[in-house]
Amino acid sequence: MQTEYFCIPIECTIEEATRYLQSLPRDGKVKVSYIYVVDKNHRLEGVIQVRDLVFYPPDKRVKEILRGPIVQVETGMSQLDVARVLQRHRYLGLPVVDKAQKLVGVIGADSVLQVFQEEAEADIAKIVGTSAEEIKSRSARKILRLRLPWMLVNLTGGLFCAFILGFFQNSLETVAALFLFIPVVLGLSESTGVQGATIVVRNLAFGTVNLKDLGAFFFREVLVGVAIGLVCGFLVGGTAVLWQGSPRLGLAIAASMTVAIVISALIGLALPLVFRRFKIDPAIASGPLVLAICDLQTLSVYFSLSGIILRSG
Repeated sequence: MQTEYFCIPIECTIEEATRYLQSLPRDGKVKVSYIYVVDKNHRLEGVIQVRDLVFYPPDKRVKEILRGPIVQVETGMSQLDVARVLQRHRYLGLPVVDKAQKLVGVIGADSVLQVFQEEAEADIAKIVGTSAEEIKSRSARKILRLRLPWMLVNLTGGLFCAFILGFFQNSLETVAALFLFIPVVLGLSESTGVQGATIVVRNLAFGTVNLKDLGAFFFREVLVGVAIGLVCGFLVGGTAVLWQGSPRLGLAIAASMTVAIVISALIGLALPLVFRRFKIDPAIASGPLVLAICDLQTLSVYFSLSGIILRSG
């Protein structure tokens, strides 16, 4: 917040407002876009623009042309909430008032841009399993401390995946053929989960999704996940048929892969919302955690459903 701003009494005229601006130091007039109007107790009443000083006659009173009530923010609001308000209304700046509605400062669009940049850096860092602190850190020990917890999440997920593979390794006669397609199945499932989580995190961060339209947003993303699952499942299943010469194997891979991708899409959508519900940063859900969960469910669904289809023949 900038504590240097331009305000004039509500009872003054255009001529008096112009003289006031002309009396200010040159450096203080460079970024003048809005002139805020206050009453005798310094409470915010409205705003006029610099061009109003030109288009209205000198004897015109400011209170006759001011715009109000105006969009404003309070001193207790977070930086990100202020940034969302400014982004929604596309103003060059916003007045800041205290609980008594007294004008105490102004927040410019350039300050909001910096907030968005910092938030984006933090979210990107969490998505890849680290922290925004690493960007500015030159300490190998600190970087290790930031990265290692998420590497341990990946390690734990990998060990559970190995356990799942071991559980199924002797239960299917065609398990060797199923193993051939694990990389592509896991890759597509992980990508779907991370994409969904990233979209949700982005919308939550910028406030473009609220409770009113959350259902429509969720339904749309689920449809996208189903479509991706069907298309990719059909392509991989068809490849399995041509490669291995087994239509049943192709059906098993296509069906299990489709279900796994749809579930990963649901995980990617739901996990950030659950994190937000429990006051945890949703960006964490779009990183290694969602990957680990998607891997576990994908292998479970892939081998379980494939086994059912293969044994039914």
